[in-house]
Amino acid sequence: MLGTIIAAEATVELGRNSRFKGAICAATVVVKSGAVFLRHGCSTPLPAAQEIPDLEDIDADEVVTSAVTDYELIGNYPNPFNPSTEIKFAMPEAGRVKLQIYSVTGQLVQTLADGEMPSGRHTLTWSSRDQSDAVVASGAYFYQLVAQKPSGETAFTETRKMTLVK
Repeated sequence: MLGTIIAAEATVELGRNSRFKGAICAATVVVKSGAVFLRHGCSTPLPAAQEIPDLEDIDADEVVTSAVTDYELIGNYPNPFNPSTEIKFAMPEAGRVKLQIYSVTGQLVQTLADGEMPSGRHTLTWSSRDQSDAVVASGAYFYQLVAQKPSGETAFTETRKMTLVK
């Protein structure tokens, strides 16, 4: 496929044997095993739809696959945030995932995930609320991802900081 996909609030999935050359602007892009995409390598913001230029041929050396090969806590965006932020992570195999939010004093604030998840890339949203659905105060918070292999062995643990600004 050659073109531009603009689906700002939708999910775009590229499945097995998919090929795409162009620009994708979406809330979530899922590239499954066997799919190929061409990386632009540009860090500037995406242009408005009417400003998207014609695409030039891209070198075959720029073709990459997006199979998840390692556990990764990608981070949250935006950071700082108000009132919500998305936390992204990747898993190379299915397993149990626990993603929890903690205050600076180490108190559990919210559990976003606690169960089995498939392999791949995942995004969870925290809306700055605690376990009882009360809005939390401005300040620093920590989120911790713990992933277990199907055998129950801990495969990955990482903690990162985020800031809620009101």
